[in-house]
Amino acid sequence: MSHQDWTPVIFKKNTKPKTTHYQITHEKIDSNEIIKLKVISPEKSKEIRDLRNSKKVSQKDLAKSLNIKLDIIQDIENGTHQHNGNLFARIINHLKSIQPMPLS
Repeated sequence: MSHQDWTPVIFKKNTKPKTTHYQITHEKIDSNEIIKLKVISPEKSKEIRDLRNSKKVSQKDLAKSLNIKLDIIQDIENGTHQHNGNLFARIINHLKSIQPMPLS
């Protein structure tokens, strides 16, 4: 059996740690530096709230139809949610496409 190679093969795991986006941004921040997150403007939150109320849609129904958490809708309308232009546009487009509920 001289044609077979019986030397052991050793697989080594890559020991270099992967850096994530969080680690990179965290390293750039000083310990004394205060960071303020950009939140949605009061005008935009009022616009969403008024549009939702004019269409007679509850926060719960809006969250369910957009497949997002109810807390996110509440935070947006309170002006405490972190600014996200894509989410804002999605909500506005969805609310504009809804036909108002008939009065009964």
